[in-house]
Amino acid sequence: MLWSETFRAAIEKGVCDIADGELRKLNAGEKRQLLADLRERDDCPDGWKNKTPKKQQSIINGLHNAIARLLNPDKVTEYYARNYKRRIESGEAQEYAKKIKENGQQKAYNARYNADPINKEKKAKYKADPINKDKANARFRERYATDLKFRTMCILRARLRHALGNNKKDHTIDLLGCTVEQMVQHLEKQFTPGMTWNNQGKAD
Repeated sequence: MLWSETFRAAIEKGVCDIADGELRKLNAGEKRQLLADLRERDDCPDGWKNKTPKKQQSIINGLHNAIARLLNPDKVTEYYARNYKRRIESGEAQEYAKKIKENGQQKAYNARYNADPINKEKKAKYKADPINKDKANARFRERYATDLKFRTMCILRARLRHALGNNKKDHTIDLLGCTVEQMVQHLEKQFTPGMTWNNQGKAD
């Protein structure tokens, strides 16, 4: 779901308009009214404009989650963090990322998000904060240590950048010519007795 500052503000305004200025949970009827208002003002993601009957419940569920995120940001952020870790460990997140990259959804999402002036300013402030930089580095180190596919891609990117320099014009995965999974399997076949991913880069 597109969650820009503009979208968050639209949800907040819509809830307050329906709830007489109060920021609270909405009942089923009120959520349907809010969805209709967002569609009329063109303040919702493109997917929410789909009026096919079978899609309506999932859209309402998305709206419910958006309201919950607005009312309890810390609680929802914690839930998303736990869920993301689970999806990373199961491989579900990687498969989804691959799917939306192939069908162009990720590129379209990034274009919409980055075109929002409020988001540009927010990203600049976030990156300028040393605390956020430390958090980002900590997340990177944790993922590098626990996600084999991510670590493999980081190493490949670094080696290709070192070898090609400014001549690297294509994405690493395109230059690789196979999936990360296939690359990992190929490397494992080259292992000699005693070699494991846990002792990667460590000399005898």
